[in-house]
Amino acid sequence: MKFTSYNIAALWSYIKKGDIRAIAVYGNDHGLIDYRCQEIIKLFNANLRIYDYRELTEADFIFILNSNNLFSQREIVKIYNTPGNINAALKKALTFNNKNFLIMLGSEFSASSTTRQWFETQKYLAALGCYTESSQDIKKLLSQIVNKAGKNITAEAAVYFSNTAYGDKYCYINEINKLILYCHDCDTISKQEVNKCISSEILGTADLMCIYFAKGLAINFFKEVEKIRNNNIPDVWILRALIRYYINLYIVLMKKEHGVSIEQAIKSIQPPIFFKYVQDFQLIAQTKTLNNVLHTLNELYMAELSVKTTHHYINNMIEVVFLKITHKLRLSFEFTALV
Repeated sequence: MKFTSYNIAALWSYIKKGDIRAIAVYGNDHGLIDYRCQEIIKLFNANLRIYDYRELTEADFIFILNSNNLFSQREIVKIYNTPGNINAALKKALTFNNKNFLIMLGSEFSASSTTRQWFETQKYLAALGCYTESSQDIKKLLSQIVNKAGKNITAEAAVYFSNTAYGDKYCYINEINKLILYCHDCDTISKQEVNKCISSEILGTADLMCIYFAKGLAINFFKEVEKIRNNNIPDVWILRALIRYYINLYIVLMKKEHGVSIEQAIKSIQPPIFFKYVQDFQLIAQTKTLNNVLHTLNELYMAELSVKTTHHYINNMIEVVFLKITHKLRLSFEFTALV
């Protein structure tokens, strides 16, 4: 069955009733994917086990979907790096009423993706798309949450919020909840309240953070990271924001290699670079090489993988990554792990 943010309540109902055995969560909004996974996990009183699809053999699928823990309790199995085309072994495993609930995480599955098609068409499976919100989507989300809290928001305030808030859906929801708490004694939220609550002076932005990172401006970068962390944004989101920024740099530099001007290459990026930061992005692109960008992406991917797979909290992970890249230090992520 096919679901989006607009019919999410029906999905939760199906899962609670036990009508859904597994779900594929995919899209370009990694923050929303994380947020939806957290919501799904909260529906179960169960342990979570995580696997990398690339490391699983065909024989593994039925085993991990039916294996018992020490107390023979049901578990949630989360598999990331799911490919766009489903293999026969997984397809067969999903036809059974398995003991454990499965969450498959993927990137942008096209409409022709067999994984997406299988999860959309089977009545006991669900496919949930998670994509970057448009300005209209943000305003709709804002109105829904504000109205649910028994408040109203002016049209001017809604437009201002949608143009000012940064990040992905995880960040938007966090900011809206903060706005509601800030306006606890207001029946109608105005632009002034929004401005005071999410002022750029107190809210770290992904754009500025990425710019400072790419320019190697340590003090500015660490200040933005601190602001973002103070808004309860996890380090994995920070890493993914940096990865997206460097993927955009890679796309622009690849097009430059094929004779496209940097200005034209930047205009082709989707979603587009926020207009306030286009000039900074252009200057950064002019100072980077493909090798440099690929090296940075590799370090960021390794850091994200470390966050996903370690059972320990990685202390100062973002700071370690920054120092490794900007100062070319031989630092290991392992030395910061707290057992």
